[in-house]
Amino acid sequence: MNVNLVGGDPYAGDCRIDQYAAWRPLSSATGHRTPVKNLWHIGASTHPGPGLGGGSGFLVASRLLGRK
Repeated sequence: MNVNLVGGDPYAGDCRIDQYAAWRPLSSATGHRTPVKNLWHIGASTHPGPGLGGGSGFLVASRLLGRK
């Protein structure tokens, strides 16, 4: 079972305060970075928020291209 697919919700389930900022389960993975070299986390469950609009991919691409 995919824990991000709560009843088929495309917006990544529940957005609660315990999933943001200092309460993230993996605080080292902020700003789309992960502890794995050259691996970036994008998608519906990442900043700039729930949804499938591609905003997180744009943010990571801009950062990788040195535009931000």
